[in-house]
Amino acid sequence: MSNVLVFTPRRSGAGLHHRCPYCGDMDAFCDVVAQQWGYCEKHGVKWHLGANLTDDWLQETERDWVANQHFLDGLDLVYSVAPKQYAPEQEQA
Repeated sequence: MSNVLVFTPRRSGAGLHHRCPYCGDMDAFCDVVAQQWGYCEKHGVKWHLGANLTDDWLQETERDWVANQHFLDGLDLVYSVAPKQYAPEQEQA
């Protein structure tokens, strides 16, 4: 998938503090126009991070946004949690 920013290390957050409610992780985030979405492929979920959090979307094309939206359509919408709310015993398989 094009134009997906992967964080290294994965749990660093790069200033984005929302995480998967199941494992406390975030694989990356992607843009659909100015809207940023975080996701966790392990649990098949996505969550809305906000709009205009980065200016990366300005370098993307409509084709990138359509591809990102198609990818996100395959994930379930959830509400994310802040890392301090995550406890490892909450993890679900």
